[in-house]
Amino acid sequence: MKRKKIKYLIETFLIVIIVFATYMNTTSYIQDKTWKYGEGAHIGDFLEFRKNEVLKSRIIYRDKKQIGKIIFCFGKYLIIKNYNTSKKGFYIHKEIGNGSN
Repeated sequence: MKRKKIKYLIETFLIVIIVFATYMNTTSYIQDKTWKYGEGAHIGDFLEFRKNEVLKSRIIYRDKKQIGKIIFCFGKYLIIKNYNTSKKGFYIHKEIGNGSN
């Protein structure tokens, strides 16, 4: 009986992780965030999909030109691939305030 409980808990945990990872890789999740450059391939200091960039089918466009592709997103971290160099870069989710502390 104890083994069944442990197996059930592990399966439930894995399902929750898969659901969260799937949600965090949706276009709406990625577009609603502001991403600041971290390291690796650079396609801009900030990625702001509601202002400067457009995201369609995981492809990042700026001024109607393809500049990169979303590889994976997990929580605060976004992994992109630079369109010109094919190198990977890392961006971090940043909360941008309105200037009042």
